[in-house]
Amino acid sequence: MKRATAAFADLAAFAAAVPGFAPPSSPPSPVAVPSDAARCVAGQAAQDKRARKAARRLGLAAAVLALAACAPVDHALLAADPSVPPLTVCHPGASVCVGASPAVCNAAGDRLWPALPPHGDGTPSVCAHGCAVTDGVARCVAADGGAR
Repeated sequence: MKRATAAFADLAAFAAAVPGFAPPSSPPSPVAVPSDAARCVAGQAAQDKRARKAARRLGLAAAVLALAACAPVDHALLAADPSVPPLTVCHPGASVCVGASPAVCNAAGDRLWPALPPHGDGTPSVCAHGCAVTDGVARCVAADGGAR
């Protein structure tokens, strides 16, 4: 600060010697250097911003999960998947024939799921000689007409 005051005094003397030059009315203010506390506060503010952003993402994820658990959203998501059978009314656990394929009603009583695995290309499997319900269980019919 002493150097700045001395430089200001030299500038005032120089200004008096040069005609038409007006010196500043006061010495310049010292430049503020941020203290460690100021840097800490700035760092904390950036960290708080990241924490708020992470909390928003977590909240959004929770909202998506809550919507996915909602029955109408669940049904809409399943309806969009071509591998999922359509909604139907059935007795939970019941075994029935759907065309030439055995199927089982799900626990909710709203979908008949195929009992046979799909082909490698994703198309549903069917019984070669048809399907029949025997003793409450849907089965493929054997070539001789008996259920197997």
